[in-house]
Amino acid sequence: MNLKKRKEVLDNLFKERIVKTVIELIRENGCITMEEAAKRSGVSKGSLYNYFDNKESLMEYVHAEMVEPLEKRFREIRESSMRPSEKLMAVFEDIFDVNEEVCLYFRFLDSHRTVEEDAEDTHYLLLEPLSEIFEAGIKTGEFVNVDPYILANTFTGMVIGTFGSYGYRNITDDGLKNAKEEMLKLVKRLIIT
Repeated sequence: MNLKKRKEVLDNLFKERIVKTVIELIRENGCITMEEAAKRSGVSKGSLYNYFDNKESLMEYVHAEMVEPLEKRFREIRESSMRPSEKLMAVFEDIFDVNEEVCLYFRFLDSHRTVEEDAEDTHYLLLEPLSEIFEAGIKTGEFVNVDPYILANTFTGMVIGTFGSYGYRNITDDGLKNAKEEMLKLVKRLIIT
């Protein structure tokens, strides 16, 4: 492995460790500071500042690491050859397959950003892609003929809202599975023709 490649691998490992540390701090309801992130990661504060100018740039990186895999997956679904109703079901399944760290991070975001910031993220991550799926499904007769953006908002509110609220309850895996089945009934009854 050449020197450049080795540095790239080490940089990625360093950043991965920092992201895991920030998620741990969120889990513990700890204060996220550059000093604490460095200390918990076992690196010097100076090393951390070599990668991130400040806490804001650190959190932007963490945000990208949490959101980019979701964006990539939703893009793959949208661009696939599946029928619109199959795409919607794939998105539905993926929402429930999101790992615990991502859920934890989004709950943290909910309590640390404005409604406007939340709405903007939701728009680009979910509403725009879902609107495209719904528009295609309306044209093929797979979905009820309602404004695609309204369908996207309804789906997002119903699924993400319910799923998100379960993070605040002591729910078992069976309880979550039951909630998923109940929401699927609603989606099939209200949206899919």
